[in-house]
Amino acid sequence: MKFILYLLAALLLLPQWTTAQTDYHQARRNKLIQLTEKGLIILANTGGMEQSGTPENLDFYYLTGSTNRNAVLVIDGRAGTSTLYQQTFRYRQPQVPEGLTGKDLGLFKSDLEPLLRRRSQSVWMDLSQIDLLEDSGESPMWGLSLTWVDAIRNVLPLIHKMRSFKDDLEIQTLEKAAEITANGLIEMIKSAEPGMV
Repeated sequence: MKFILYLLAALLLLPQWTTAQTDYHQARRNKLIQLTEKGLIILANTGGMEQSGTPENLDFYYLTGSTNRNAVLVIDGRAGTSTLYQQTFRYRQPQVPEGLTGKDLGLFKSDLEPLLRRRSQSVWMDLSQIDLLEDSGESPMWGLSLTWVDAIRNVLPLIHKMRSFKDDLEIQTLEKAAEITANGLIEMIKSAEPGMV
């Protein structure tokens, strides 16, 4: 019985955690803007919880808190803005985490091309996603031409370095998860009897 109570306590903590995380995601994006010296950052999430079998991009989640698949985060370091481009549907609008501007994925190319044409700005992205974003004819949804870009740099080492240091929210979440798990296991051991399945 107590095990079920601990499980319920964990579920009740989830809404508090998701509310508190917004400031942390914004702080992470601001830190990345500093590390890239106000560069233009592009990061796509091609997986997500809605698409079975394909894991979400955890770096994308780390910066946005969003698990929506086929979404692209664009951080304009010069303007200090973060835009989340997502597929919108007629009867269902995707959620946009606080601190992000939400736009339809169909506007991605027309919004981004002027930013790519700016000189003396590095573009930071996951280099494995270049083919996804380029104008290759295979992905008309993206269709970007990166010929105007002076320098494309790999953003992943910066994000991974940031992720190696846990912020207060992550530490609190890990501690609470460990406490709930330990208490649940103790109660399970106490109630276990020979022959139980």
